[in-house]
Amino acid sequence: MEELTTKIVPKAESSRTGVSFGAMKKQIIVLTILLGLYSCQRNSTELTDEQSDSSKIVELEHKWVQVALDGDAEGFSAMMADDYVALRHDGKIGRKKPWADAIKAKKTQYEYVNITDINVYLYNKNTAIVTGRFSQKAIKENKEVYDAGSYMNTWTKINGKWIVLASAFSHDDSK
Repeated sequence: MEELTTKIVPKAESSRTGVSFGAMKKQIIVLTILLGLYSCQRNSTELTDEQSDSSKIVELEHKWVQVALDGDAEGFSAMMADDYVALRHDGKIGRKKPWADAIKAKKTQYEYVNITDINVYLYNKNTAIVTGRFSQKAIKENKEVYDAGSYMNTWTKINGKWIVLASAFSHDDSK
């Protein structure tokens, strides 16, 4: 009489592909970790791009103020869209050319312009709305003028360059 021997192999050790269940489990864990890291890196890159654009816009806000302080009408104009429009605190509409001409003619000579509380809101990577506060002191028509209030600028990126499309200003009544 012949003796039959049967070897029972647990499922974890056998597979049609020759890969054990334990090895497959490790591969799934590694793949999950790699996908998670890729997702984090991608979100980090997007956040970094947003932070970079926000920082660039804040830098441009300060530069735009500085070229006005320096009386650089050409530099001032170069940062604006040709059809730039501003809603002034008195309710009147301002345009690019008259404002740049006033800077060039030194009709207003700024002693200082301070911008603070700047917030940048980015939309679709090509548009930014900036809100903030301003205070300024200037000589206009031989009179000392002080003003302070809130402002909003709309920036757009065209061919990789950020320019100002529009602004709105309000002034504080309490001086």
